[in-house]
Amino acid sequence: MQTVELKIAPKDWIYITIIGAFFGFFISLCFYFISYDLQNVSTIIFSTATAVFISLFAFFLITVSNKFILPKVNQKFWYLISFVFSFLSGFLGFSFSFLLFSFTDFKILHIISPFWIYISVTIGFLTFLVGLILHQFISMKYKNESIKNQILETKLKALENELN
Repeated sequence: MQTVELKIAPKDWIYITIIGAFFGFFISLCFYFISYDLQNVSTIIFSTATAVFISLFAFFLITVSNKFILPKVNQKFWYLISFVFSFLSGFLGFSFSFLLFSFTDFKILHIISPFWIYISVTIGFLTFLVGLILHQFISMKYKNESIKNQILETKLKALENELN
């Protein structure tokens, strides 16, 4: 399988963070409707902030990985390293959010406190899976563009040969 290097522009990270915030907001609505204890604005604030922190950790960790680590490592280890950094984005993003909001009296924190580390690990794996899906879509786009360019080059060479 051909390795496709993905470049993510700062503008793309802004979109990713905004989409993450909306994702966290809608997840919080699910919690909001599931339990009467969670029907308060603190549930929405915590979940949305968590999604934003995960996006910010992803921005930082994936940028560090792409610029400083992956260029120095054999390409056969790129997927493993990307897995670790994607997982850490979710794990650290949720953990940071939990620890930051642990100084508040948000009801959602009282409910998740006994298993916050398990939730962090789960969020880490979910972040990895979302990253994997995004990677597959982006790499398919790049492969499709590459094939189109090759076809165009072949047509130009054929036309050039006809004219000569």
